[in-house]
Amino acid sequence: MRPLFALAGILLLISACKHDNNEPIRKYTSFQVDSLIVLAENPTAVLSPANLTDNDATNDYPVLNIHATGNHGEMVQFKLISETENIRPGDYSSTIQGNGIRLGFAGLSYNLQANYTYGTLNFHITNVMDTLIEGSFDGELVDTSGTITPKPMVKGFIRAVFVRDTL
Repeated sequence: MRPLFALAGILLLISACKHDNNEPIRKYTSFQVDSLIVLAENPTAVLSPANLTDNDATNDYPVLNIHATGNHGEMVQFKLISETENIRPGDYSSTIQGNGIRLGFAGLSYNLQANYTYGTLNFHITNVMDTLIEGSFDGELVDTSGTITPKPMVKGFIRAVFVRDTL
């Protein structure tokens, strides 16, 4: 009888320690530029559809716009162009016109960026599940005003949930 109580006690203890999988997924972006670590919680992401009704060739692809504000007032903006109707896992490099990142600082007149013309952005979406995206990125950010030298951007990660813009 004693081994039965011991077994029941162990099973009760194991079931009490069961992890709750209903926790909300943490959404954020983080990366390092020089000694600055940018951490921005709850980025907003909007997937805008292609607009084929006008003569503007720059909006003929769906665009994922991601905006976030860092813990120290940094403003982060990503723009990723998709060649398909939805965002898919893969590489979104700044060598493709339309992809880019902009990093602004509260109270400063300059910003750092990487796009088709300046710097480099290597953005890799590793996972897309419904409207949740996860990815990593790195590159080199450039100040177009020439105030500061180009800065390496490393250890970038993002997890965001996007909504669809219906125009």
